[in-house]
Amino acid sequence: MKTVKAAVLSTILSISCMANTHASARDMRPPTPACVVHAAVSHHLPLTVILALMRTEGGHPGTVHPNYDKHGRVFSYDLGVMQINNTTWLPEIAQRDFGGNQKLAWETIRDNGCYNVMWGAEIFSRYVDEAQGRYWLAVGYYNSHTLGPRITYTRQVARRFMEVMSDLKKYGVIASNKSG
Repeated sequence: MKTVKAAVLSTILSISCMANTHASARDMRPPTPACVVHAAVSHHLPLTVILALMRTEGGHPGTVHPNYDKHGRVFSYDLGVMQINNTTWLPEIAQRDFGGNQKLAWETIRDNGCYNVMWGAEIFSRYVDEAQGRYWLAVGYYNSHTLGPRITYTRQVARRFMEVMSDLKKYGVIASNKSG
């Protein structure tokens, strides 16, 4: 059964394991099933929600996604597998883990899938606390605290969550509700 679970998680995670051209292939480290499970367990979060967030964010090791204001100017970047925002989170990450070195923090959060997923889970767990345990509100907060974008994002994650659940059922990792 452990082999089946690992195989299914590998399949699900494969969407976030393809490197792009921002760094050489040897610098890219995709998230492993073990590190994604570790991130969820360490932060007391449902693995299925972490997987749904990963699918929704659609990042890969090396991904840098610019965010534009209404005038077409870049105001921030989302990095790596879980698309961690540099403006909101990089100063803390650099200070806590890299002695203030923002360049090294940027490269690591962008390129190291497991490190990125651990931080994504940390960030999401903070939003769960802020939302007083209301996971779907926290899901929306992962993207925005503004009502419209928050609701749109929550709906997207809910769709990805249903896909994750369907995949897990299809491969027998979780029981189907069908009686037979």
